[in-house]
Amino acid sequence: MAFGVERSGDRTFTLVGELDLETAPLLRETVWPALMPSEHLRLDLRGLTFIGSDGLRLLIEFCQTIDPGHVILLNAQTQVQHVLRLTGVLRSSNLILGWGT
Repeated sequence: MAFGVERSGDRTFTLVGELDLETAPLLRETVWPALMPSEHLRLDLRGLTFIGSDGLRLLIEFCQTIDPGHVILLNAQTQVQHVLRLTGVLRSSNLILGWGT
């Protein structure tokens, strides 16, 4: 499945497909210009079917760039949630896992 990222608000993006070594640069170049230190970044993951180590690294990079608790992951599928929990990314990088828009 091809990866896609679409801006759906000021700092809200919807991800579809697999986030890995090949696709992480696209996410970075799409989201990076919208990052603001004290503003929330919302990533809607309902269409994300896989996240690899490069995708996890990029999420951590976003967290290190903006204030703690300002990276919100919405609507993650079970397999993506499992990877986020298993790798400890949710504990160590100030990500918030939630539901909604």
